[in-house]
Amino acid sequence: MGVYTKGGKHLGYVPGFYSKAIYALLEQDADPIVRVIYNVESTEVLSVMQ
Repeated sequence: MGVYTKGGKHLGYVPGFYSKAIYALLEQDADPIVRVIYNVESTEVLSVMQ
């Protein structure tokens, strides 16, 4: 599962373990809010909130 900005910039990928849970929420029409909480050069750690 890729993570992109509204403008289409690719930020990275969600690890497989988390992507399954996020996919399940999206299948239930959840409206996710994603926030970058840590950034080192090209490595982003993302927090997914509902």
